[in-house]
Amino acid sequence: MKREEHLKFCKVCLNREFNYNKGLLCGLTNKLADFENECKNFEKDSEAEDFNFIRKMENTGDYFTGDNFDYRKNISQGVNIMALGVILTIISLYLSDYLGFYFITGGIIIYGFKQHARGMEQEKIFEEEKQKKEKEKN
Repeated sequence: MKREEHLKFCKVCLNREFNYNKGLLCGLTNKLADFENECKNFEKDSEAEDFNFIRKMENTGDYFTGDNFDYRKNISQGVNIMALGVILTIISLYLSDYLGFYFITGGIIIYGFKQHARGMEQEKIFEEEKQKKEKEKN
């Protein structure tokens, strides 16, 4: 197994230790992980797993757009905001000759798109986590 595959286990193991020179080590052996497929000493740290999930959800997309956890809200509000931007752009075509207004409506559309994209990315993370939990139950 490669180091990245080992870290999927080690990051959520109760036996993990951190060394500033080497990185994440096994607290039992004080060495880098060297197991194949499964670690016989693996003890799951549910709090660390939950923390990693929360961090993934928060770090999706642009931090300033949308909700940190509610992907459904981000998807629906993103569509609504994009629609508002398009409607305002169409209205401004008839009512205004001022081109600066289009920067505002364009910004609204972009913000809506970014919020929608964040929601889609969060949904993907949520579904992966859900599948992982279902595999653990079986």
